[in-house]
Amino acid sequence: MSPRQLAREVRKFELPVVPRLGYSQQDVDDLVSRIVAGLEGKGPAVDRREIVSFLSSPTLSSPGYDSSSARVFLTNLFGLMGRI
Repeated sequence: MSPRQLAREVRKFELPVVPRLGYSQQDVDDLVSRIVAGLEGKGPAVDRREIVSFLSSPTLSSPGYDSSSARVFLTNLFGLMGRI
């Protein structure tokens, strides 16, 4: 998969929002936007270590993105970024 193909797939993905504490939607959206920009060559590449750092100390908010879904999505994205 090329970086641009991965960016297209990431853009299509929607995380579920929950009414309880979850990952901050703004923080996740900001990180994902920067990742997509990097994959498309429209911004600096996001180092995969930044994803690890984000996952180790996420900001929580209510409502927010479902924590489990966000972790799986970002972990999978981390893996895919390592293959391109």
